[in-house]
Amino acid sequence: MNRIKALLVAILLLVGFSAVVSGQETLAAAKALYTAAAYEDALTMLTRLRSADSPAPGDRQSIDEYRAFCLLALGRQEEARQAIEALVTTDPSFQLNDADASPTVRTAFQEVRRRVLPSIAQQRYAAAKASYDRKEFPLAGEQFGEVVRMLETSDVDPTLADLKKIAEGFRDLSVAAAGQPAAPNPSAGPATQPPAAPEPAPAAPRVFAGEEPGLTPAVPIRQEMPRWPTMPFRVSGTMRGLLEVIIDETGAVESAVMRQSLNALYDDALLKQAKTWRYQPATKDGKPVKYLRRIQVVVNDR
Repeated sequence: MNRIKALLVAILLLVGFSAVVSGQETLAAAKALYTAAAYEDALTMLTRLRSADSPAPGDRQSIDEYRAFCLLALGRQEEARQAIEALVTTDPSFQLNDADASPTVRTAFQEVRRRVLPSIAQQRYAAAKASYDRKEFPLAGEQFGEVVRMLETSDVDPTLADLKKIAEGFRDLSVAAAGQPAAPNPSAGPATQPPAAPEPAPAAPRVFAGEEPGLTPAVPIRQEMPRWPTMPFRVSGTMRGLLEVIIDETGAVESAVMRQSLNALYDDALLKQAKTWRYQPATKDGKPVKYLRRIQVVVNDR
């Protein structure tokens, strides 16, 4: 197996350095320089390739990926972090495919993904919710689906489970409102011929929000805010955050997510506290329903 791997590397080097010798600056040549540990030369070539006129999307991603590899190898950690952030921001589903990437490289990519994905997911969720509020349901369904796929990867912060659950709910609502079929389940087996007269599946409980005819919003019974940590997070001026909770038909908080962060420590305490809140449930035409409540959280130095 090692001999085969060595042969593949030799072929890559031969192809890449042939391009270098002939004066061609190509992605293959830059990869060959990187494989030969000529990191500065590889980085210089990759930077020029990146500035070239309209590289193909796949090549652009590979160029940025190998730029990050080179920067890490050269010990330029901050520049490497910025390069990886740009990769993940452009394509949040990006994963390393190179089996030969060193543990150091893999660790660097995983750390950046864990740090930036929560912010990206919140931004993409906000964009999807804006589309939903504008009643652009097909677009909203696609955007919520993207958020769900983004949060299904193994290296995502588990505290984002609530955001994933809310995104799934709004994705299904968007699909239903647009009259589209639900997304197929990849874990299911091959499709079978449905019966001639299938029974309709029960609709998922709708989550109500805003002012609709016959809707009475949920009323707080217990909604205490956690204390602001005194050190090291002193407040200067006024800080504003936005919390979004889904209240079930019994008045319990089913899920909670920060739409606008205050700081990581307080956000975590607030999300935990929110799970203990109780409400008089919302009703629609006299029947208890699920309800989306948005809560503005204001912290100031007084």
